[in-house]
This record gives sequence, structure tokens and C-alpha cells, in this order.
Amino acid sequence: MAFLAKLRPMGPWRASSESGERSRASAVLHSDALYSALTQAMAQMGLLESWIEATAANPQGSPVRFSSCFPFADQLLFVTPPRTLWPLAASMKVRWKSARFVPTTMVSLLLNNRKVREDDWTVDGPSECLLPVIRGQAVSSPFRPAIRTAAAVDRLGDSVAPYRTACVEFHKSAGIWAAFDFLDDAAKNAWTPALQGALKLLADTGLGGQRSRGWGRFEQPEFVDGRLSQLLFGRHAPAVPTDAKAFWLLSQFSPAESDRVDWRQGTYEVALRNGRVESNAGWGAIKKSSKMVVEGSVLVSETPLAGMAHDVAPEGFAHPVYRAGFALALPLAAARKVEAVIEESTASELESEPLAPPQPEVAITFPPEPEPEPEPEPEQEPEQKPEETPTVVEPGQPEPAPPEHIPTPTAPDPFTVPPEYVPTPPEYVPTPPAPEPPTAVPEVTPEAPGELETPAKPAAAKEEAPDSEL
Repeated sequence: MAFLAKLRPMGPWRASSESGERSRASAVLHSDALYSALTQAMAQMGLLESWIEATAANPQGSPVRFSSCFPFADQLLFVTPPRTLWPLAASMKVRWKSARFVPTTMVSLLLNNRKVREDDWTVDGPSECLLPVIRGQAVSSPFRPAIRTAAAVDRLGDSVAPYRTACVEFHKSAGIWAAFDFLDDAAKNAWTPALQGALKLLADTGLGGQRSRGWGRFEQPEFVDGRLSQLLFGRHAPAVPTDAKAFWLLSQFSPAESDRVDWRQGTYEVALRNGRVESNAGWGAIKKSSKMVVEGSVLVSETPLAGMAHDVAPEGFAHPVYRAGFALALPLAAARKVEAVIEESTASELESEPLAPPQPEVAITFPPEPEPEPEPEPEQEPEQKPEETPTVVEPGQPEPAPPEHIPTPTAPDPFTVPPEYVPTPPEYVPTPPAPEPPTAVPEVTPEAPGELETPAKPAAAKEEAPDSEL
């Protein structure tokens, strides 16, 4: 039995890259770094000694195995694919080898020998994730690399040293996941509460680099129980024979003495791991370097892989410092390189189809079109003459003269030049003088009795002098 843990970051998150440069960050927290973080949490919970005895110092091997932390987005779990299946053959549309993280759904298709359609996948360049395409649109990438700027100030404030640090910023519905598997039910019942409690503590205190700046904090983790293959692939888990000898690594691996690995077969890669100590006995001391087989490698072994933890403490250190190399691996049916069947897109299929041989031309004759029938001319209605009103002549009046003949106007001929227009001056008709207004007669007011009214003399007319006198 196993359980899956999902952690959603609340801000920037940093995991050191393989080169160790400050300007570069990784989206994977390797299993050896996760073991160191869990050991720090177990020490704060008072379980350090029992945890070391059950895992690193156990001569029979650790009953607890866990993977590295990989990104996820919603229900998509991204993982480093098996090297025997990835990358796919070169394609004209998708650059498969540019994808570092592949969804487990794609791995399930490859393990079940299903066809892969080019139109259903695309590679996101900044995150190096293979994203499914749904209804012509790719799903959102789980994260984006970013650069944050800060400055170191001394206690006296005399000098300032600005610097830049790389980090990873996740989508609000994305984060990192890790799988935990157990040797048997007794180990699961003994260590599941402690591991889940340690993950909750790490979510509050921080996981990864730059924790003093508030980076690496997570929401409360989500836990899902089940079988490891079902947690990764769901109901599409591939069927694996019981005698499988190929194993796909989900963690970094340091072989134990009991592991019988055939290094002449398989497809794997080895990386050099180092780091610094986080302990009150010597904070920042450099650990010893060691080589480990990285995630995604496929190893061939007669027995299931176990792995071990090495003591990498510096010379003369106060206590041992362990680098865990326990193997969390899934068995595969084949250890050799398998070529997947790729179904090309519609456009490439049309281009690759051979052209059909040309067909001989056939003369096609069409029957003559019938001539249109002439349309019947509309019948003209007879012109109705207005009824003549008889003229009634009263006795004693002369008979009216017969009406003059009025010629019917005809339309002018457009090709005939009209005669010049000569205006006729109007006839002069004298205007009769306006009638003079009548002379107003003054109104006589009756006076008192006995008084006689004397009529006023009219004003003498002014005589005009002749022209000779002027």
C-alpha cells in the first residue's frame, strides 16, 4: 500500500539545480533532499532516533520508500518518463525530446502499446512539460521559472550587495507531488501518521531554499491512499508480469550490496550529488560527493531494487549525515528501447498520401438549351373620353362661342436644334391714381342753451405764385 501527497506552494519555491548556480532553479526536489527535510521535521517531532534506525541505519533496508517531488497540474501528474520509451521518434509537429516532464497518462499509453496522436500533445518551452491539447487548446503549464531580485545589507548599513535568485512560480491549481510506498502493512501503519505529520510541518516552516525570505511554504497537503500503480495511472495501469526484470526509477538510487543490477543492460544516467549540512553541530559544512542513478532510468536486476543511504558527513563531524538512495521503482515489461506508434496529424497524412493516376479526359456534351418563349404583350385598354356636359343657355343671354381648338403637345425632337429664345417685353399698363380719402367733418359739441354756435370760417386757400414771380 502507498499514499500520494500533493503540496501547493503559497509563493515562490526554489530547489537547487544540478549546477548549483543561484541564477538557475529546478522544478524537481530530489529524493535525497526530501529525506533530509523529513529528517529535520522528525527531529522537531521527537522521532529522530527511531526514524534513523528504521531507515538509514537499518541493515535490512528501509521499509519506507518515496519518490522525488515532481510537478502536477490539477489531475495531471508529471514525471520523468522511462528512458526506454522516451523520447519518441522525430516528428514534424512535436519536438518530443524537448519535454523533460511527461504526464503519467502519456506513459500509460506507451506502456500499453497504444497509438499516440500528434494533434493531442504539445511541448511548453519554458517549463519543458508535455501538455495535452483539449479541443484545440493546450492546458495551462504547471509552473514558470522566474528571477527575483534582493539585496544584502550589513548590520551597520555601510554597504549593500544586490543579487538575483532563480525560483519557480506555480499556477494556483498546481504544485509538487510525491509518492510514499511501504514494505508491508505493518510499516504503513507505523509510519504513515508520522510522515503525514512531518509533511504538514514542512508546509508551515518551508521546503527548499530561501526559507528565511518566506519561500517554500505550502497549503495543507492532500493525501490519497491506494496502490502505487493506481495512484499514478488510475484505471489505465499497465499489466506487468510477475517475473519482470526491468525497473523504472521514480527516485534517485544508490545500489546496496544486496542489489544485483546488470549494468551492461538497461538505460540509465548517473549524476554527482553534493550539498551542505544543516545542523547545529556545523551549519553549512560541505558534504561528501557521491554518484547516484537519476530518476527516469531503467535498470535490469534479478531482484527488486532496494538501495541504501550513505554517510556523507565531513571528516571529523559530530554525527553522521545520511544521503538516502532508497529505490522507489515500478516494474516494466521490457528493458529495451521500444518504438512507439505515432499517428501523424491530418495535414501530414494528406501530404504523405500518394497521388492517384490521372484519369483520361471524357468529352461531355450538353443538350441545347430551349429558346425562351416570347412573353405576350399586355393589352392596351381603350382610352376613355370625358363626358361632355351640355351647356344650358338662359333666355335673354347670348349663346357661348364655340371652344377654340387646342393643339396636342408633342414631344420635342432631341436631334432638332430649338430656335433662339427672344424674350418679349411686357406691355405698359398705366396704374390708375388711388382715390383720395374723404374729408373728415368735425364733430360739433352742443353748448349751453341760449348760446349760438358760430360756424368757423374755412381756411383761405393758398394761392400759388406764378413761375414768373419766383
